Amino acid sequence: LYEISRQAEVNCLMDISDTVKNKISAIQAYRSQTAQNAYQEIACGINRARIFSLQPGVSDAEGFWAGNLSDIMNDFVARLRLYLSFL
Repeated sequence: LYEISRQAEVNCLMDISDTVKNKISAIQAYRSQTAQNAYQEIACGINRARIFSLQPGVSDAEGFWAGNLSDIMNDFVARLRLYLSFL
């Protein structure tokens, strides 16, 4: 799962300030994709937007959903049921 058009829900932020250049290089490796869309700018923008709740000096943060598989699946099912209730 990756973020393209919006920030996904997360409960854990990791400081990637020291490794963000590696992420950018990995994104740039997919030239056929980046030629059609602004994936790098979007991904970097989301990473920068996540820093506001972290300590000063963090330039980029990656978001994750951390938990055991049972909790993650239960949360997914609850969110799916809520979504389907609006259809």
